[in-house]
Amino acid sequence: MMETIGVREEDIVVISFGEDLAASTLATLHLKQMKVQKIIVKAPNDEHKLILEKVGATDVIIPEKEMANKIAKGLHLSNVLDYIPLTENYIICEIAPPSSFVGKSIAELQLRGKYHIEVIAVRDVLRDQIQMVPRADFVIKGSEVLVVIGKEADIDKIK
Repeated sequence: MMETIGVREEDIVVISFGEDLAASTLATLHLKQMKVQKIIVKAPNDEHKLILEKVGATDVIIPEKEMANKIAKGLHLSNVLDYIPLTENYIICEIAPPSSFVGKSIAELQLRGKYHIEVIAVRDVLRDQIQMVPRADFVIKGSEVLVVIGKEADIDKIK
């Protein structure tokens, strides 16, 4: 059946059957037998994830669990607006700069030295503009959000 819709080995296939364990498992198994290299499957829980990995899924996503983790992390990191985990310890995130940052340059704040973080972009929320890799003399305004990379524990120290 998969051959009739044109699935090839080099394709990336995303399977999302919701709670239907049988359908997603069979589809994953058939794709694996066809030697599809990248099979991404949505699962409702950890048990389903384990089964899908055993039959050949390369990536299994549990959206509810991932969203719960993201919300919990957002509650823990007080000034973080959004984030992307890179490794267990490092994240890229958008932070609302504390009032002590406003009117100061990136160099004055010594973010790399004090907090071990790097500002990779600044987004002006009022003008909907982004400045990629701002220079050290870039002065932070109250209408801006900082996009930073660093260890979660270090970013959490920014108050």
